[in-house]
Amino acid sequence: VPDWVQAMFLETGLLACLVVVIIAQLMPQIVASLYPTQFLELFMMRPAYWACIILETSGVTHICWVLAWLMSKVFRMKEEVTAGGVQMDKHGNKDNQGYVSDVA
Repeated sequence: VPDWVQAMFLETGLLACLVVVIIAQLMPQIVASLYPTQFLELFMMRPAYWACIILETSGVTHICWVLAWLMSKVFRMKEEVTAGGVQMDKHGNKDNQGYVSDVA
C-alpha cells in the first residue's frame, strides 16, 4: 500500500467516516424509506422509538433554538424573509440590496 493511501485513509480516519456514513446512516434511511412498516417492526426499533420520544419530551433537544438565537445575536445576523422567491425585509418591503428597482 502506498504511503499516501495509508496516510489519507487509515491515519486520518477518513475510511472509518465513510464506512460509518454508508453503513450506519445511509443504508437504514434507504431501507426505512422503502419499507417503513417493516423497518419499524424490527426488534430493535421499539426501544429506539421510545428512547427518541422520551428524549424529545424531556425538552433537551429544544436547546438548539436557544443556540440558534444566541448565534444570530453574536454574529449580528438579519432574518431573511422570502415571498415567492423574492427577498423581503421584515416589514414586507422588497429588498433591492442596492440594485436598480424592478420595472413592471
